[in-house]
Amino acid sequence: MERFGHRYSYEDIEYRSYRSPIKIRCLDHPVRLIVITPERHLQTTGGCKYCLRAYRQQAMASSVTVSSVSVAQAPLSQGASDPERQDAALRSRA
Repeated sequence: MERFGHRYSYEDIEYRSYRSPIKIRCLDHPVRLIVITPERHLQTTGGCKYCLRAYRQQAMASSVTVSSVSVAQAPLSQGASDPERQDAALRSRA
């Protein structure tokens, strides 16, 4: 319970071993039971494919936002407003 908090329902578990499948249910997406081994459940994001999809979309969006912010904040040399003027300014220094 500590790792995933209250994201999964463990009511239908019949625990036999670390590698035998158990049935859990995602409380955010209670569409169907998730059949997964306890070992795999602890090694992954939990086992819910809908939560995994949302997590990947969020990670992708944050990486795109970070990239675009770092590119937008890159300073231009000598106040050049476009790449052609910046190239011309660099050539004139040489």
